[in-house]
This record gives sequence, structure tokens and C-alpha cells, in this order.
Amino acid sequence: MTAINGFSGWNSTSLSGDAMPSARSPSSTFDPMLRLDDTVISWGCEYGKGIFLVLDTGREGPDDVKITIHDDGSSTVSVNGVKYEFSREETQNLRVRVDDNDSVQIDDQRTGIEKVLIPNPIQVFTYPE
Repeated sequence: MTAINGFSGWNSTSLSGDAMPSARSPSSTFDPMLRLDDTVISWGCEYGKGIFLVLDTGREGPDDVKITIHDDGSSTVSVNGVKYEFSREETQNLRVRVDDNDSVQIDDQRTGIEKVLIPNPIQVFTYPE
């Protein structure tokens, strides 16, 4: 499992904290352009809406994407069996980019009130045509 958690928070200019080192990670410090195979975790922004953490599944081949939003608001995103863990705060600022060939499943395990307060904590979107 690849962990991308442990951040102490982030703002529009920097992401702070550490990620757990892995065989593919050159250091224990989070790289805002972390690439594992075809999957990339990087910064993204929406005009007028701020800067977000983006997990991009890439365009190579169909991917099996499973998103689990845990009852505490944290999440796990699995791309072809490789798991990425995000804290509650990271989950609320997470965007997952997929292509048209990807299979996406979302399992929201939060309680009813949490779903009402934050209806779609993770935004899933596709590449523009």
C-alpha cells in the first residue's frame, strides 16, 4: 500500500508534511508530482475555486478505480490494486481524474449527516475531449 497521508495541511502555495516512503518513492518527503506507474498525484486548480490535490489515473489502458470514503471522512483510492490513503482534510480537497475506459466504483461509508454536510467530498472527472 502506498500512503500519501500524514500531511499537516496545505494551502494555495505549499503542501507540508511527510508521506511514508515506498520502493518507488525517492524520499520520505511528499513530492507534489509523485508518479507511480501511470498514476500521478499532483496539484491542480479550478478557476476561482482554489487549488486541489489531483490523483490522475493516466490514459494508458483501462484502470480499475475503487474509491472508499471511510466513516471518519478519510479515504482510500485504489488504482489497479495500488492503494492511496488520504486524511479527512485531504479527501475534502481531492480530485480523481479518469479516462472514459476506466471503471470507477465509489463506496461512501459515512453516516447520513456527514453525507448531508459534505455531499461529494471527492470529485471524479474525465479528461477533456
